[in-house]
Amino acid sequence: MLEPDIFHMSPQRSKTALFQEAVRLLPSGVAFYGAAACGAFPLDMSQYANLFKSTRIPGLVRDELRTVQHASHVVVQRRGRFWKLDLLDKAGATVPLAQIEAALQAICDASDSSPAPPEEHVGLLTHLSRDQWAELRTAIVASQPNAASLEAIDTALFALCLDVEAPKGACWPVRLPLMASDCI
Repeated sequence: MLEPDIFHMSPQRSKTALFQEAVRLLPSGVAFYGAAACGAFPLDMSQYANLFKSTRIPGLVRDELRTVQHASHVVVQRRGRFWKLDLLDKAGATVPLAQIEAALQAICDASDSSPAPPEEHVGLLTHLSRDQWAELRTAIVASQPNAASLEAIDTALFALCLDVEAPKGACWPVRLPLMASDCI
């Protein structure tokens, strides 16, 4: 049995053996309230409704949660490059597995033969402070070819990273466009 995910507002009180034992002994109908009294809030599946097809857009003042209802593609990242890969056809049916496997292999082959130079590793921008990333993202959106690339990333079901090693760093400024013209 899996333990529930718990959001701890006061971990010094709620991440203790005593807390766990006390909540375990409470009747299930009141266990939530006992946990909440200690600043611990068990999460249920309703919090995961936007796990897929959602992204957080950094803003200069406030971030925005963007959810796309009819997403049909994923973004695949490998060796500094981004690809858009459709998983659903126009009718909403899943693309055949063999087609997805072939596309993923083509992405691996293409990125291995021609990896992006470090200054094009735009995925590294997300490790910056939120304000820096928001400023750079605003500049990227302002350039027309890159706005379409970010739109593809923002509207994906999810991102799949196929890198085999962690990036070492990047040179600045980042050169654009984000998506290579030979991407799938």
